[in-house]
Amino acid sequence: MGIDKPDVRYVIHFSMPKSITHYYQESGRAGRDGMNADCILFYSYKDKGVLEAMIKNSSNNPFSAATRRKIDQLYSCLRYCEDSFECRRTLQLQFFGENFDQANCNKTCDNCRAGLVAENRNVTKEAKEILQLLSSISSQRRSSTLHQLSELWRGSKAKQHTKFLITSTLTGYGGGSKLNKGDTDRIMHSLVFENILEETSQQAGQGFSADYVGQGTHAHAVLTGNRQVFVRFARKQVPDKKVATKKAATKKKDAETKAKGKKKTKKPATTDGELPPIEFDDLLEQSEATAPTGGVKRHTSVSGVLPAEHISALRTRIKRLVAMWAAEVSEHIHICCFTCNNTEN
Repeated sequence: MGIDKPDVRYVIHFSMPKSITHYYQESGRAGRDGMNADCILFYSYKDKGVLEAMIKNSSNNPFSAATRRKIDQLYSCLRYCEDSFECRRTLQLQFFGENFDQANCNKTCDNCRAGLVAENRNVTKEAKEILQLLSSISSQRRSSTLHQLSELWRGSKAKQHTKFLITSTLTGYGGGSKLNKGDTDRIMHSLVFENILEETSQQAGQGFSADYVGQGTHAHAVLTGNRQVFVRFARKQVPDKKVATKKAATKKKDAETKAKGKKKTKKPATTDGELPPIEFDDLLEQSEATAPTGGVKRHTSVSGVLPAEHISALRTRIKRLVAMWAAEVSEHIHICCFTCNNTEN
């Protein structure tokens, strides 16, 4: 779907494409006329199950190498959607075997604007716990979706997840209780992408289907310690110390310059009947100057910030201003009426 404006083109993808190749072709249509183009992709992990089922159902052999390649391309697109720190253009060109310097992006993509960097963590221990938890669930003759497995690993006590399960005998139950949902989902999805976990669509009651999770082809290698699992998490980029020090010094210098520029200047009274402006800082200085030595002059006659004599002076000036404005308004009304009367005559 395209939404065009005079200076920019918009391409909106309502669902995730089957591969980065499809996405590249679809998004490229907005820039064919040389105009700037913004591409917005609405993504949900549930799209993966729908598209994977379409790939398998359209293949004569769901277990063939060609089908596996299409699924791997789908997973590459999933990684692209869930990546929150790598430059979008870098990810796209890497898929086609090209290198692109992220510095040349000039913050034209959402990830570069966010300023996040990748933190690579070893989650082999967590992966083993998840696989052991999955085996414990299977030993109780129960199946689990990826979401249910994730919630059980986090120690959920909700009935929709623990129903028909004896949680006290589940190995790994609550092992990820210290992680938030976002980090847990990132680990779970990475295990699927690495084929350590595998989701299989199965028919449920009343014609509905559900994606149940099982061990993937690389699960045994993880359990035996022959395979390490690493997952990249996004974190805020730490600014360079030299740059931060330079910015702080510049900020301090600007503040000092601004403070020096705030010198008070007194304007003399005008001779054309206008009132000179009153500076509150000048009045306060005068008040402090007239205060007796060793103490601050107190004004108890009128409550307020300014002394009583200054408040009285302000009232007098305000009355004069109101009288001047009233005279101007009366003159303006007289002129307008005069003009109207001349027009009628």
